[in-house]
Amino acid sequence: MATTSSRSEGWDTALDAQTDLLRSFGTVEGRDYLNGFVKALERAGAYNGEGVLEHPDGAAEALVGAATGGLPSCDPFYVSGDLAELIDWAADSFQPEPLIATDLIVPGGFAYFSKPIFLKDTHRLQMPIRAIQWNAAFEHDSTGGTGPAIRFEQDEGQPIGGVILTFYSHRADGDPGGDRSTYPDMRIGGSDLAMEYVTLLRFGEMHDAFNDDESLRDVLTHVKVFFRLCQQTIAVPRRERVPRPVWKRARATWKDIREVVVFTLRRAKPSQYEGEEREVEWNHRWMVSGHWRNQPYVERDDQGNKRTVYRQIWIAPYIKGPDGKPLILKRRAFELVR
Repeated sequence: MATTSSRSEGWDTALDAQTDLLRSFGTVEGRDYLNGFVKALERAGAYNGEGVLEHPDGAAEALVGAATGGLPSCDPFYVSGDLAELIDWAADSFQPEPLIATDLIVPGGFAYFSKPIFLKDTHRLQMPIRAIQWNAAFEHDSTGGTGPAIRFEQDEGQPIGGVILTFYSHRADGDPGGDRSTYPDMRIGGSDLAMEYVTLLRFGEMHDAFNDDESLRDVLTHVKVFFRLCQQTIAVPRRERVPRPVWKRARATWKDIREVVVFTLRRAKPSQYEGEEREVEWNHRWMVSGHWRNQPYVERDDQGNKRTVYRQIWIAPYIKGPDGKPLILKRRAFELVR
């Protein structure tokens, strides 16, 4: 039976990766891994709405259960390597903003990146992340005060309080901690992806922990940049039909889904240069003048009153160089230190 690692990767890899993950959740190896992951989350703790680190009973298990249970409702997305690099690069200069409901591209999605993005973990190591899952959700206490239960929004029009974010690493990308890189061919329950981090971010939340915890701030920043760029014209979405064997595997595992939304980087057209032409054999492409700008927007509050809010928008850079050549971004170098 084919897996995501048995052939060259393409945009249909997103659907195959999602199918493999769902299958892995039902295997012995997959359940063992998730049980160990829950224990690690319990030890790490979680921030409450006031930014206080707590260790509530059952919270980690509820989050992981919500993430695994929510994956079948996620739409598959494939993010090109160039756009993944831009997300990582642009996140350096993005000032953290609270997550809001209109940030979400869809209520539930699974985005597979052709190249990994890099998030800082609690030890400030650069953790390669290959896929992000998000599900609109809210908290309600159904455990008699022993811990929060997480449930996805089911009723259309009912307010949602936040989003459950799940991050997956790929076995081929290594691990700063070295745990899985020792076994480069190891799959967990037949999946190349493994759950690396899961959290609940409440809409409008921006407490002191986002300033004090570099890892949490990096998570929020990358997620905001991913959503923001995908909503701007620099990211070009298109629907691609997956090959028959891929959608048949998906149908046999979870549901009949035959298309993947592919996000690629739009090539900007530079203004015409009227000076003397130079014939140069460029061997790469490069980015010119990309930056964030605070853009004012007028919106209405709950009482219907107008107000001005500011949101950062990415000013589309000029991509210079011939088509087909690699895109080189001048950005920070990542050093994985044990």
